[in-house]
Amino acid sequence: MKIVKNQCKKVYPNKLIVLEVRAFNERAVKCYKKAGFKLKETYKKDTPLGQGEFIRMEYMDID
Repeated sequence: MKIVKNQCKKVYPNKLIVLEVRAFNERAVKCYKKAGFKLKETYKKDTPLGQGEFIRMEYMDID
């Protein structure tokens, strides 16, 4: 996550990083929280396997 955040900061300085993760993926959510991402909303949307629950998370690195 550190490499991804640093690349985003380099290419898109002062921009919000937004990601989407399946709600059941607790390991990923925990990893993203540890990396500084904040949970912004939980929602349902259609997937090829039917409707799924997703979490939108955001990170903003302000220097």
